[in-house]
Amino acid sequence: MTTRLQLTTVLALLSASPLAAAPLLLAACGGASAGSSAQTAGPALAPCDAEDSDCRVQRVGSTAFGALDTGLAATAVVAQLGEPTTRGEPMMEEASGLTLSTWEWPAAGVTVVMEAANPTDALTAHSFTVRAPFAAQSARGVGLGSTEAEVSAAYAGLADPNGTRPGEVFVAGSVYGGVFFTFVDGRVSEIFVGAGAE
Repeated sequence: MTTRLQLTTVLALLSASPLAAAPLLLAACGGASAGSSAQTAGPALAPCDAEDSDCRVQRVGSTAFGALDTGLAATAVVAQLGEPTTRGEPMMEEASGLTLSTWEWPAAGVTVVMEAANPTDALTAHSFTVRAPFAAQSARGVGLGSTEAEVSAAYAGLADPNGTRPGEVFVAGSVYGGVFFTFVDGRVSEIFVGAGAE
């Protein structure tokens, strides 16, 4: 009943004075009520402690660049990129106990390290490195060719102090699992996603 009355009032005002009807039209359509200001966003999150890598990793969110991400089945990676130019011999990594194999697509600028818990298991993407001409960007809008300032702004408050070196590399999240941006002349020349340390 109230909505019908509001709409009737709005229609009458529209014919007489469109500007006067605007706040009521917004209220009738479920927007802010007449005379009220727009609602503000919730409180900002407190910064992660310098040593709290889990906090930073969680806040980084997606580590995908385009459709390429860790955890993808090898078949899904091949569906995206085609057959790799090289497939490295599977080898067991002592630190993790995983069987790893490096697959390369040099024409696409992509190298993916595949993993399996056991030699007979299906492979999934463990980590990846991209270089030119790879063009996809992160969900935060940065990629190869982005400036150091753009990367720092996109991942503000999420740099790992143990791996980030201004002018050289920015580690978003953690050296134990994050996004590593390498800079040459102030721009991203290489991106690595995965664990840079065990």
